[in-house]
Amino acid sequence: MRPMDVRIRPVHPGLQSWQKARVEEMLRARIGSNISLAELAAACAISASHFARSFRSTFGTSARQYLIRLRVERAKALLAQTNKSLAQIADLCGFCDQAAFTRAFNRAEQITPLRWRQLNNSQRRHG
Repeated sequence: MRPMDVRIRPVHPGLQSWQKARVEEMLRARIGSNISLAELAAACAISASHFARSFRSTFGTSARQYLIRLRVERAKALLAQTNKSLAQIADLCGFCDQAAFTRAFNRAEQITPLRWRQLNNSQRRHG
């Protein structure tokens, strides 16, 4: 009997707990600015390509998409707690402009930031 020619894909167990904590800390600290994959990888003492695979394995998404999600969550807090303009919130959350912010927010929440604010302010007044 001939052995089967099976290609085994390497398993990427993900980031170690200290690496995960460090990356989350760095992303939250720099939420309003850009941070490179190389910087994150260096902080974890691994290569950028290994970091990208390990990050996806750990968080279930890319580092870029995770950062966008963090930015949208920060924007939701600002929309609910302040009267800042959408342009100001976009800037504070690291989006290049209000249009990019609105697109990312709408993609993540299936609602525009303005409409989200209106609904949440309405709920706050009545609840």
